[in-house]
Amino acid sequence: MPQWFVCDNEIVKGPFTEDQVVQMMNNGLFHPDSTVWGKILDTWKPYTWWKSNLSDLKTKAEHAKDPAQWHYALDGETFGPMQRKALVNIIKNMKGDANDVLLWTQGMNQWAPIYEFHDLMDEAGVNRRQFPRAHCEGKIVIQQGNQYIVGDLNSISEGGCGAKNFNFDLAPGMVVKAEVICKALGGSMHVPSQVRYIDENTVGFKFISINREAQSLIISYVKEKNLETIEQLRKVG
Repeated sequence: MPQWFVCDNEIVKGPFTEDQVVQMMNNGLFHPDSTVWGKILDTWKPYTWWKSNLSDLKTKAEHAKDPAQWHYALDGETFGPMQRKALVNIIKNMKGDANDVLLWTQGMNQWAPIYEFHDLMDEAGVNRRQFPRAHCEGKIVIQQGNQYIVGDLNSISEGGCGAKNFNFDLAPGMVVKAEVICKALGGSMHVPSQVRYIDENTVGFKFISINREAQSLIISYVKEKNLETIEQLRKVG
């Protein structure tokens, strides 16, 4: 059964079943102009559109097997849709500065700079121009109401982090209470975050606010890890 998210007054809530969405809307818990999103939708849709197309959407969800489709923009031109593997290959062989690329995939409200997509940059071998990042092992705990969802921390920068293996539906744009747990970063830090993108098993988070101490710890960690990588490359060379 597909899960749905509702964006009400710029706040993303969910996941819900279709019956829950309809019931809460009928009970006045959401504004009539709210929008709805699920993994089978490319963009957030008005509630009235979603409700009138619900039968077709459920049929589509039952047969949906295609991976997420990506688009990229560079120098005022847009390209896509394409699968992630094709996008990575294009960025790898790009003649211009890949840091200028903007990306969009299903569920995102707007285009985002490539430096927000840690894992994709790693795959494409792009050197980060803003917010240097590094691989980081640990956990990230997301609090949703009374629920606590744990994922595996994969990469981190002062601007956000990448994580995998969430046994829970999240939606782009959702604002969450996040706790990053990493021994290399001194233990635990609480960082209110926004879900920026979801791709297969990976979730990208953007830190909304972060205190100076936590920010300094991350900057020092990333710098140290990148220096280690440089030294390793020198030894190989």
